[in-house]
Amino acid sequence: IRRPPRSTQGVSSAASDVYKRQVYSWGGTLHKKLGIRTEGKDYRSPAPVVGLKGVKIVKVGCGDFHSVALSSEGKVYAWGGGGNLFNRGQCGHGNFKDSDNPEMIKALEKTVIVKFSCGGYHTLALSQANQL
Repeated sequence: IRRPPRSTQGVSSAASDVYKRQVYSWGGTLHKKLGIRTEGKDYRSPAPVVGLKGVKIVKVGCGDFHSVALSSEGKVYAWGGGGNLFNRGQCGHGNFKDSDNPEMIKALEKTVIVKFSCGGYHTLALSQANQL
């Protein structure tokens, strides 16, 4: 994720000092991993993942059938799944249901996560306390 350049004219304003990050996704919506509610449609241009609006995201990643985002506060959001054939619980929501929209992983709600990595059917997360 890249930030747009800041103003170099020395003008200080809320608009130039505050940058709101927005996650975008594109491609096929199979198994809901884009975070966009239109199943079966392909997005050839980036579209916002509205379920993360207002959340400052510092990292995003994806596996074969799921996507994950990490907030600046150390909260992890996941969505997608893989349908009946490919959902192995990789979203971390404690079930095998696909998720249309990003949902915070409740099992990590009280843990500050600093890094994560997605595999095809799994996700690993590292906490601030150096626990995997």
